[in-house]
Amino acid sequence: EPYSNPELRRAVAHAINRDRINEILWEGQGRISDGFTPAGLWWTPTDLAHYEYDPEKARKILADAGLEGTKLQLAAPSGNALRRFAELAQEDLNAAGLNVELAPVPQSEFYAKTVSGEIRFTPMRWTQRADPDGLIQYLFASDGTANSSGYKNDQVDEWIYEARVQTDPAIRKALYDKVQKQISEDIPYMPVGFASEFSALRTNVHGYTPMPDLIPRFRFFWKSKD
Repeated sequence: EPYSNPELRRAVAHAINRDRINEILWEGQGRISDGFTPAGLWWTPTDLAHYEYDPEKARKILADAGLEGTKLQLAAPSGNALRRFAELAQEDLNAAGLNVELAPVPQSEFYAKTVSGEIRFTPMRWTQRADPDGLIQYLFASDGTANSSGYKNDQVDEWIYEARVQTDPAIRKALYDKVQKQISEDIPYMPVGFASEFSALRTNVHGYTPMPDLIPRFRFFWKSKD
């Protein structure tokens, strides 16, 4: 399949204009990232592969690999944010020499089809977990429940499962640095960035605390009369 070709993935990485996506989708309030872990966490990586926006470089990679004009289907979920993301990505990828068609999919079916492997090329968003194992193993271990990209790297598996049983934070940090560096070189996902999240509440609503996984804990909410 074309997605297993590392040169195709590298070309896609250079073709995506992440700054434009940030400006249009997130009104410039997002934070561009080379990885899937935001700044400020103990497992935030210190060294990742970087893929600058360079459509000419993407075009050359495709030409050298004999991939010019490769036809790809990019899923376009009906939800507004991911659909608009897919439209912007399609423009960038076609400008770099690919032939990308959007494949609309109902939002209600999108996740199940992605995890089952029916959808192979799609925008995706994830939220953080309280421990890095909760997301990294889930997405990138070869037996991860949500490893929808089919990513498999035996060395990465070894690091992930070693980190899972370690109790020393420094050892875990070093292992997760290796995991995230290798994933950034293999590019099963092309990281774009982190959107800024905003919440609006009435003045009589109390007990709200923003959570990294974006799931509100309503049991802590309460209302006053005023």
